[in-house]
Amino acid sequence: MENNKSILLIGANFRAMFFVAQKLHQLGYIIDVVDFEEIPLGSSKYIRHYECVQNKNCVSALKEVVFALLNNSCYEAIIPINDLGLMLCKECYTEFSNKSKVIMPQLNVIDFAFDKYKLISFSKNYGFEDAHIQLLVHKCEFTEYETGGLKKIIKATNSKRFVDDKILSYSTFSSDKTEELKNHFNDTDYPILIQDFINGEELGFNFYARNGEIVCSYFDRNVVNNFGEQSIIRRTAVADKGIETKLINLVRAIGWNGVGMFDLIVKDGEPYILELNGRFWASIDISDKIGCGIWKEYAQDNLGVNLNDKIKTKKKATTTINFFAATKEILSSILHFKIEKKTFILIGYILKSFVSPRTYIQEKLLCDYKFYLNWICSYIKK
Repeated sequence: MENNKSILLIGANFRAMFFVAQKLHQLGYIIDVVDFEEIPLGSSKYIRHYECVQNKNCVSALKEVVFALLNNSCYEAIIPINDLGLMLCKECYTEFSNKSKVIMPQLNVIDFAFDKYKLISFSKNYGFEDAHIQLLVHKCEFTEYETGGLKKIIKATNSKRFVDDKILSYSTFSSDKTEELKNHFNDTDYPILIQDFINGEELGFNFYARNGEIVCSYFDRNVVNNFGEQSIIRRTAVADKGIETKLINLVRAIGWNGVGMFDLIVKDGEPYILELNGRFWASIDISDKIGCGIWKEYAQDNLGVNLNDKIKTKKKATTTINFFAATKEILSSILHFKIEKKTFILIGYILKSFVSPRTYIQEKLLCDYKFYLNWICSYIKK
């Protein structure tokens, strides 16, 4: 492969972006990245240039920067890394495709990754449970709602939206108090979903599909996290065969093509779909650790590269540590003199990673030490 080949990544979220950048770098690609995040990506050995959009969360400013990059460089492909990148590529697909190849799931099914209500409603036809989900299109529909003292979850149908040239982001919120739920979102944030709080095991079903047929996949589960935020520690999991069969049938019915990741909750053996991510996910490097082969299939279909990787025997209970998030939690607890049980658990897992081949730090795997050191120093200074 010629060294002058370049690819543009839209989205600078740490782990998925670094995984893809590292893989492309190994194939001889030159990588540029664009996003709003103020992070020291310029010190990464995998990235040639990071374009940080200054007008934060402005859609038109992001588009202007991306089109400038596309006009000034000959990219072989554009890869959306996070939801923002996926949304932008969907909206500008025709224009981007005139400049470069856009690698993403097909447009006729991508709404399943954006619209949680559409996905959850569709999934009920394939054996997934109903968490008594309600769609509220306008805030006035909330007038007579009461929780009855039961804990409920409220969330936007789309985690991100483009509204009046602004990029709006929404987090999941839970409460058993009606007024807290009603006041969490503004009028302009609707439509929203409200549903029962399901106290079960959170699973991720991570896969690569070709024309609706799953080629390779694995399950993982959350071990340590904060509600509504990214996992700090995840571990491979074994799910009931019946659940896997339902997921296979759901992917086939959607006709999904490419990478995907389902979030689901399992309670008393019954699965509830939460969402579908239509791009690389944070714990994608587990795939390499257990020999799942997701990147191999992705590179073959989208980059025309046959990696011929030897598939390793899948290991049980492989655990990955999000060192960024773990460090932030530990530092925060120390700086605020609020050391909790979770602090010791995180420290214990980090220490275990130095002696156990099945427990590892994700950032250590990617070996971008200069960047990580700069990032930790900048965090401490804050």
